Amino acid sequence: MKRIKLIILLLSCVIFIYSGVRMSLAFGREPGVIYDGKEKSFTFVNTEETDLFREFKDVIPGDVLTQKIKLYCQNISSKTNLFLKASIDDAVDLPDDITLTVYSGENIISHGSADATNGLDEYVLLGTVSKDGEIDLSVVLTVPTSIGNEISYVEKNIDWQFAVQVLDEDKKPIISPVTGDTSNPWLWFVLLFVSSACILWITINEFKQKRQATNK
Repeated sequence: MKRIKLIILLLSCVIFIYSGVRMSLAFGREPGVIYDGKEKSFTFVNTEETDLFREFKDVIPGDVLTQKIKLYCQNISSKTNLFLKASIDDAVDLPDDITLTVYSGENIISHGSADATNGLDEYVLLGTVSKDGEIDLSVVLTVPTSIGNEISYVEKNIDWQFAVQVLDEDKKPIISPVTGDTSNPWLWFVLLFVSSACILWITINEFKQKRQATNK
């Protein structure tokens, strides 16, 4: 009986820790994108819908703002290339002096006017992974002090699209899933609750048995 309780306790601890890790991933400070190699899908986490640029709000002249973004790669079983391309809403024009620089790690993959895609109109390689890991992205928005009231209340929409190319031994593409938000954080809340309940039940049961043994 004690062995069964020990196994249940260990399994509960594993679920508790794993659920906690996934919840901290989904609700961490940095916006993120998860690519799941098993599900062949992308999931946006810690974003409002798919808005990755929460730091670029209420911009004023003289600002140099940096947005950190995590690209998480999970269930990776083959060499995988990850790509990014961008499209920009043309409804509003921004001064050319406002610049946007995109980094993958320490490598600049795009730089220029925030009113243009600057090479991201086609898919650009962000990095290659052969196992589970992360790619650190950062975007720097620079607004010079020469900019005046022309940017007041202006909203500029940038649409980022991610794609992958999974390679076989001959380096041929196998899949290229589309970007989409399929997150389900409530699943991890449920798992966390169940594992906590199991640990609590075992603790209470052990306490009752010790109390009964003491009263005899």
